Amino acid sequence: HKYPILNITIYMMAMFSLVKLLYNEYEYYLRIIYMMLIVLNPFWGVLIFLTFGRTSKEKSIYEEKLKMDEQFKEFESKPDENEYLDDIDRILINLGKAKIYRNADVTLLENGTNKFPLLFEKMENAKHFIHLQYYIIADGFILEEALKILEKKAEQGVKVRILYDYIGSDKIDKKMIKRIKEMGIEICTFGKVLIPLFNKDFNFRNHRKISVIDNQYGFIGGMNFADEYIGYSSKTNYWRDTHIMIEGEVVCELSLTFIKDWNYETGENIISQNPKMYTKKYKKEKKNTKIQIINSGPDYKELQIKDLYFKLLATAKKSIVIKTPYFIPDYEILRAITTASNNGVEVTIILPGNPDNIMVHGVTRTYYATLLENGVNIYEINNTFMHSKMMMIDEELCSIGSTNIDFRSFNLNFETTGFIRCDALINEVKKQIEIDKSISTRIELKTWRKRPVINRMAANLVQIFSPIL
Repeated sequence: HKYPILNITIYMMAMFSLVKLLYNEYEYYLRIIYMMLIVLNPFWGVLIFLTFGRTSKEKSIYEEKLKMDEQFKEFESKPDENEYLDDIDRILINLGKAKIYRNADVTLLENGTNKFPLLFEKMENAKHFIHLQYYIIADGFILEEALKILEKKAEQGVKVRILYDYIGSDKIDKKMIKRIKEMGIEICTFGKVLIPLFNKDFNFRNHRKISVIDNQYGFIGGMNFADEYIGYSSKTNYWRDTHIMIEGEVVCELSLTFIKDWNYETGENIISQNPKMYTKKYKKEKKNTKIQIINSGPDYKELQIKDLYFKLLATAKKSIVIKTPYFIPDYEILRAITTASNNGVEVTIILPGNPDNIMVHGVTRTYYATLLENGVNIYEINNTFMHSKMMMIDEELCSIGSTNIDFRSFNLNFETTGFIRCDALINEVKKQIEIDKSISTRIELKTWRKRPVINRMAANLVQIFSPIL
């Protein structure tokens, strides 16, 4: 009553937001949440909606990036539809819309103690370029060790480029960025947000974890550039995670992903500056490994990774194993999991019992009753935070990358995941799953039903807002 003009402005913005929600293509549950927030409290509801309510379905989101990516069309691989060998290949090609490579080597790297020494070794031997793209690059031992190598390589004439997400790496010291530039290393932030409120970029994060060395070696997975993966962080305990190293022609797929993101932020077309860097030839011999690299994000029309997960879950015949630190499935994914279990498929989900985010963990646990009642096996890893993002179907196909089973990864983040068919890799993954189970607590339905009523009610209340967490 004291500020009538302000009140009128707020209510006009509330009306505008409600019309926008009804007009645009929002998932029904998002529409309900935001409309409820706006009606209950127009000021805070509008503030939350205009900050977090942008979705990848809005045409204006990253339209500029789509136009900029057009210049790389000739380098994009196309799936060979004549190489349908079975149903899984058909699913990967139809929904992933990317080439399946059959001349690759893939090495499983469980935990930072395996990943970083190998990554540093390949960086030491780089002749032409090193490209690093990470959601989080944090000050600490890992970064310092990497910089010792990268400074030396830059002095030798090797092009070193680092791309990091502005939100994910918000704690990196500005003095560190200046120091890195002084080493002759090019470093750039993705999605810089100076004013979070009403900013279209704030809700979209570049969650990828990619390293490419000379187009010969590529690394993807769940590990960021941070000390917790080797147990050196004083703020967190040891993080358990999964990465892979890839060799072969398929590495160019990771390279192109980096090049597009770098070009969007800097306007620098790396390929046009040095065309030879993208034309490295590889032996074309066929191997027992198949791998497809899938990207998703607000610059894609479809939700490639979510669609692939949904279809693979729905067509599993024998077993499904999911490892993820953040499990907040939407209705479609949850239904695919429970339907598979009810169809006789053995479904196992491995989650952290020692979470880094109590609220997200609480929401994850609201799904336990439904999963357990439908015969799904749930394990919580003890004593360490499990950050792996992996899914295995029928012990035939394994996905490893940066994608979590939640709304943010599927709908908002820029993600990269590899879908691999390789007997040797599958066997290594199976061994790691058994290790995970041995250090986990299995959640039993009888015990779970006895949890305090107040805990159940609080978690269910928070679950309503899970799509915007």
